[in-house]
Amino acid sequence: MPRLKIKADEYRKEDFRKALRHARIDNDTSRKDLAEKVGTPYSTFCKRMNNPDELSLGELHKMVQVIPLDPEALLRFVGYDANQIKAFIKSKEEVTPSV
Repeated sequence: MPRLKIKADEYRKEDFRKALRHARIDNDTSRKDLAEKVGTPYSTFCKRMNNPDELSLGELHKMVQVIPLDPEALLRFVGYDANQIKAFIKSKEEVTPSV
């Protein structure tokens, strides 16, 4: 039987799940607690974690409010590649707030 190659899309989803898991652990928040704080039934939350592309923008926004998620992980999840992320971060570092 031939080996299956994992597509870039699957890596993107898995990276997001890992980032979310680390953020939850760092903040001592269980999956069930996070689902409750986001306002999603636990079973729905589990389905969303199996396929993060089904997360609504509102759910993602609430998650970020509940636990601090790595901004780079969010950018990768929505489709930015490493070079785009570096350019984005560099542009934000160069901007100085005007008073």
